[in-house]
Amino acid sequence: MESTKFLPTFCLIGLALFPRMHVQKAFVIYPRSLLPPPPPRRGSPPPLPPRSPPPPPHFVVDGPNTVVSNAPPPVGADGPNTFVAPPPPAARLSPSLVVGLIVGAGALIFGIGFIWFILRRKTHKTNKLYYDMFDELFGGEFKNGMGPRKFSFVEIAKATSNFKGEKLGEGGFGAIYRRNLRDLDTHVAVKRISKASKQGIKEYASEVKIISRLRHKNLVKLIGWCHEKWQLILVYEFMANGSLDSHLFKGKTLLTWDVRFQIVQGLACS
Repeated sequence: MESTKFLPTFCLIGLALFPRMHVQKAFVIYPRSLLPPPPPRRGSPPPLPPRSPPPPPHFVVDGPNTVVSNAPPPVGADGPNTFVAPPPPAARLSPSLVVGLIVGAGALIFGIGFIWFILRRKTHKTNKLYYDMFDELFGGEFKNGMGPRKFSFVEIAKATSNFKGEKLGEGGFGAIYRRNLRDLDTHVAVKRISKASKQGIKEYASEVKIISRLRHKNLVKLIGWCHEKWQLILVYEFMANGSLDSHLFKGKTLLTWDVRFQIVQGLACS
């Protein structure tokens, strides 16, 4: 290495001493350390950037203890200073809250049941009072066979096929069915009073009592009655030609004045 430093000097001295010497080519030898860097080649990839310094240690917070780890932060972290905390524990109802909910629900159910029981008992007592009053109004007149016959609910239900027989019509007071009573060998119209009827039990009993005392060929005859299992049922004589209102308002043919006058006379006589 020391000798190579003086090669350029020796070459210059030789050229000065022998200027006329034919020199085809002159080579200047430089040490490698003094040579300039070669130019970059065309099409070569750009030089790699310098390596970044290693990331700082990653901190994981877990309760009172902090763990230092050199592992990279989890995916989705915002940076090296991100603290990853464990998920919060599932919310649990306190025992006092659970007990309060159970007691409140039980009290609500008990209150609804108690109100329903009171209303049902009141309705039952009212109906019983009405039916007792019904028997009191009729007294012993009907029971002694002096008036209309008292039917049992089983007889009426059997005669009307459990109220699914031939239905003649339905009004504000209830539905009317046509059936044949075998023991009486006659067709009857069974009227079942609706529970939604606005007619009170007292007015109903008074009407039945008045109709049972009237006897006329132009008036419908009350054959029997029944009030069992909270049911009010009337058994009338069946009118094959229909009622008077059907002829006056619903008839296809108008009644003559002579017929109307006879009807008025019959009503007045009754």
